[in-house]
Amino acid sequence: MLNDISERQTLPEYIDKIAASSQAYGIVKSIARLQSLLVISAAILGPSVAFAYPDAKGWAALYAVAVLLLDGVFIDPAIKRYQELGARIQEEFDTDLFRIPWNSHRCHSRPDPEVINHLAAKFKKKETTDRLMNWYPVSASELPIEYGRLVCQRANMRWDAALRRYYSVFFIVILVLMVIGAAALAMYLKWEASHIVISLVLPLLPAGLKLLRECQKHQDSATVSERTKSILESIWYRGLKETVPTELFLEESRRLQDELFDRRKCSPTVPQRLYLWLRDEYERDMQFGSEKMVKDAKAKLGIN
Repeated sequence: MLNDISERQTLPEYIDKIAASSQAYGIVKSIARLQSLLVISAAILGPSVAFAYPDAKGWAALYAVAVLLLDGVFIDPAIKRYQELGARIQEEFDTDLFRIPWNSHRCHSRPDPEVINHLAAKFKKKETTDRLMNWYPVSASELPIEYGRLVCQRANMRWDAALRRYYSVFFIVILVLMVIGAAALAMYLKWEASHIVISLVLPLLPAGLKLLRECQKHQDSATVSERTKSILESIWYRGLKETVPTELFLEESRRLQDELFDRRKCSPTVPQRLYLWLRDEYERDMQFGSEKMVKDAKAKLGIN
């Protein structure tokens, strides 16, 4: 073992940080579910009211507008606040584990230890920390730290991009079905244009905007991960072909970590069920890619 990443990532203090960040992201998911319920209720209420109680269709449109305002003023800011908190906690986990200096210009202050302890305790009340063990590939410890941290950073990027590309398809499918359903209903009932706007377009607008916004966010996040992975691979292959100073490896890893932090801070969360459903398959792929990197680096460095 040439570095202690695999050993230290299982220590209680590191597990607590991952548990705390997971709890913060869990709060984001709970708020996002409330957000989804509101926009779905607006989407269902509008056509239903217009069909059953035509005289009340204006109230349904007003409710949809209220949902839009509530989303912009309260819900979305709360999501961003907890998402940034989760990103800063995970950034502390990574920088301490990889022995990378904290970038206060990018990440501002470190999260308070009281906040980490509180969130970690909340997480442990709900579930065990078994799935948080060995967060990064154990094989990364078979290399010097400057190579090992790149193996871990790439594993993170590869996992994130694949998961988000997969998930973004759901938003497109739902949006297409919603538009087709609304058009079919309008044609069946032979509504006029003004009736369609009040009874369908306005009620469905919050849901449609949310679907488009979330789909684009996931696509953008996947693009960032793929771009950052390409940058990482360029320094990696350079390290396999020539002697690269340790200081340059550290500098590049810090820049890559900045990209990871920005992605975590700005990207929407993925449902836990989807994550757990795909985890085994993605972990197998991730382990395969990490082990190949380790094998190539060992051959270059002459490590048995």
